[in-house]
Amino acid sequence: MDSSKKVQGSIDDFQKVCERYYHLIRNMPSCIAIFEPRNNGEDFVFVAFNPAAERVEKIKEEEVLGREVRDIFPGVVDFGLFDVFKEVYRTGEPAFHPVRSYRDKRISGYRENYVFRMPGGEIVAVYEDRTDQKQLEEKYKLGEERFRNLADMLPEMICETNRKNIITYANRLALERFEYSDKDLAKGIPLENLIVAEQRDLARREALHQYRNKSKISHEFTAVTKTGKTFPIFFKVSPIITHDKVSGLRGVFVDITDQKKTQEKLERETIYLNQLIQSAPEAITQTYKDGTIIRINEEFTRLFGYTEKEIIGQHIDEVLAHGDEKILKEANKITKSIGQGKRKMIESIRYHKNGTPVSVSILGTPITLHNKRIGVYGIYRDITRRKHDQLITEIMLRISETALKVSNLQEFFNVTCNYLSRILDTTNLFIALYDSKTKTFSFPFFRDEKDRFDRVPAKGTISGYVVKTGKSLMLKGKDFMNLKRAGEISMVGTVSKVWLGVPMIVKKEIVGVISLQNYDNEDTFNKDDLKLLQIFANQAAMAVVHIQSQQDILMAKEKAEENIKFKEQFLSTMSHEIRTPLNAIIGMSQLLIRSKPRKDQEEYLQALRISGESLLRLINDILDYSKLESGKMVTETIAFDPRDMINSLQKVFVYRAEEKGLKLITVIEPGIPEQLKGDPTRFTQILTNFIGNALKFTNKGSITIGLGLVKETARFADIRFYVSDTGIGIAPDKMEKIFESFTQAETDTTRKFGGTGLGLAISKRLVEMFDGKIQVDSKLGKGTTFSFILHLEKVKDLAVASGKSIIEPRILAGKKILVVEDNPLNRMLAERFMKQWGIKVESAENGKVAVEKVARKEYDLVVMDLQMPVMDGYEAARRIRQMEDKSRSTTPIIALTASVLLDVKSQVFKYGMNDVLMKPFQPESLFKILAENIRK
Repeated sequence: MDSSKKVQGSIDDFQKVCERYYHLIRNMPSCIAIFEPRNNGEDFVFVAFNPAAERVEKIKEEEVLGREVRDIFPGVVDFGLFDVFKEVYRTGEPAFHPVRSYRDKRISGYRENYVFRMPGGEIVAVYEDRTDQKQLEEKYKLGEERFRNLADMLPEMICETNRKNIITYANRLALERFEYSDKDLAKGIPLENLIVAEQRDLARREALHQYRNKSKISHEFTAVTKTGKTFPIFFKVSPIITHDKVSGLRGVFVDITDQKKTQEKLERETIYLNQLIQSAPEAITQTYKDGTIIRINEEFTRLFGYTEKEIIGQHIDEVLAHGDEKILKEANKITKSIGQGKRKMIESIRYHKNGTPVSVSILGTPITLHNKRIGVYGIYRDITRRKHDQLITEIMLRISETALKVSNLQEFFNVTCNYLSRILDTTNLFIALYDSKTKTFSFPFFRDEKDRFDRVPAKGTISGYVVKTGKSLMLKGKDFMNLKRAGEISMVGTVSKVWLGVPMIVKKEIVGVISLQNYDNEDTFNKDDLKLLQIFANQAAMAVVHIQSQQDILMAKEKAEENIKFKEQFLSTMSHEIRTPLNAIIGMSQLLIRSKPRKDQEEYLQALRISGESLLRLINDILDYSKLESGKMVTETIAFDPRDMINSLQKVFVYRAEEKGLKLITVIEPGIPEQLKGDPTRFTQILTNFIGNALKFTNKGSITIGLGLVKETARFADIRFYVSDTGIGIAPDKMEKIFESFTQAETDTTRKFGGTGLGLAISKRLVEMFDGKIQVDSKLGKGTTFSFILHLEKVKDLAVASGKSIIEPRILAGKKILVVEDNPLNRMLAERFMKQWGIKVESAENGKVAVEKVARKEYDLVVMDLQMPVMDGYEAARRIRQMEDKSRSTTPIIALTASVLLDVKSQVFKYGMNDVLMKPFQPESLFKILAENIRK
């Protein structure tokens, strides 16, 4: 029993020892790992792993217990620790494994191990993690190396000493500047040897002062080299701390040789700058960037009235704005902008000390030091005089412009006197116009505080004296009395303190006087004001001349317009009066020719027709030329077939050619587009003139009408139109002359061949309207070719463009048409043609009868002459359109007219008519226009 108690006691004691042992291991700050040897010390298995080791190795104790060390830490062999375990197990002697780098796939770091064997054979590894310490040492070493490299690159001289002030390190610049070598450095150089002997005590005190108080550099010293050379320096020292103790000093030496030279140069330049600023003709201020004034120059005091003592320390904008909020806001904005680094230049207003506004140009520029803005220079130039001169120039320009624009003097004086009031006191201003016949003044403009006059005799007035002398005057108190005593004036009206008067001269004749006066202050005006008034008087005289010229021009224009209107009315009337009977002559001859007359009668009728057509061409030439001259020729752009146009011309002229025994040939070259856009009527007119000339001047041979393709693109074609003949030709010196109006190549041409000489002139103008040019090639006795090239657009949709309306010949049969015509022959002619087409025709001799007939009876169409007695065609058409019965008011109306100058078409459509037929007309033209407009 006693023995068992002893055994139990021993076990309890052992457990307590184990608990203490375990508690000690768990709370040790060092890492502890305990291993049990296996296979006679060939391997080691974890039996303990304290928390410190868990933290360092980032693995829990339960993960390692019972496992071999190489399974957990595979790098332990390369680390060298595994061999230490085996050696300690074999010998029983503890071993120290120094700091080394351990690395495997999971962890890395630096470890320092102490290994020993316990009595039971267990191997204990007590180790420390030296990773942070090792990295710190490497960083220190790297930092030291970098410091040395950096120090060698710095522009300052750097030295380090030990506690005995012996230099242990000097960078390259220090060694070079002080003329020492690495060998000298190895032997030891006292720091004080770098300063001249007489300043060493002061240098020691300065170094101690800097060391203790960490103060800034306060003294300049003289450095000395190994060979005795000297140069100025500043130095700064600081302690070197090693293991929390001062191990020496580090000194930085700055060679200030260049700095001293620069400082001396800067001082000189500062003096020069100050002298320049003070002697500058502009007012100059220097401020901090917030606008606080640092200095001003003498010109600033002269311009704004402030002395340097009064203004230093104040804000520049507040001082010069003088309470003007608008100016202050503008100035603050500028100051802020300049403070941000922008250069500003403006013209504005600033104020004198006494409150007077001063016009100035301001240049503000930032002051920059080391890329940092530290202040602002403000330069103020007085531009009051320039502004005043600019204002005068501007006002005089405005007055001059007004003088050239106004239509009456009253308007000129009202406008320009308001301008003048901007530069002169015009409280009392009058303009007196002088009538040399009645010797009186009238006042188109009168502004006065005391008096008022409408018309006064010139005699005895000061203005009359100006007219008499022809000179500009400025009169003050004594001047008035002297003129009165001399009998020159009798003082009409209230006497003023000062009076200015300037004559207005037109073509060396005085037409009036302009005057300014003041009743209170004789110093209101000066000689400069008198000069301004003289300029104004010149402008007023210019206005008089201009207005007179305008009135003359207006009268001439009205007269010219009356002449043009008369000419147009005359031509229109003559056109109507001549073309109306011509319509009857040509129409009747055509009717008679169609009635199968005898051969001799047909010859007479053909002669009659040809004469009528010749007379019609003559009239048309004159009218066309008149329209071209007045710019009233109208062109159109429609689709047309150039082949049809040429073939139609051939049919028209073939009989005339045969009568002269000539061949009329058409040549259409390959590639001519089927459809083009242009004005076929005008093109036909041009070619007709060419063909007419060819027929006139060709007695044998042939005439060719041709088309040629010059150039073609996808959209356009350049077409050459030409007419060639084998006639008499044109002399080279007459080529230009043939295109002149009313001119022919030879003086006897008109007598031999007839004509007006207008055909080619008209053709040339027409071709130019289409951006073309007529080309003439001719040889005397061999013939002539007239040609022109036009740039014409092709028609894309040929199916639409070539679609021709087919008019059924019997479409008009049975239709009821009213012919309104005051000329009986023309009325009869129209009726005869229409009856041939099966039309039921009725007639009316004027518009009034026509309106009455339409009101009573429904017609399919009305043919309405425009110029008729009682009621013309325009009024008749208007009344028909106003009828309440829609079947009557919508009756198609064709205007019939012989007038070609007036804007007939627009008038016709304005009065509601549907189309226009010009007289004289061909039967085919009448049929076509009736068929196109007949009520279906």
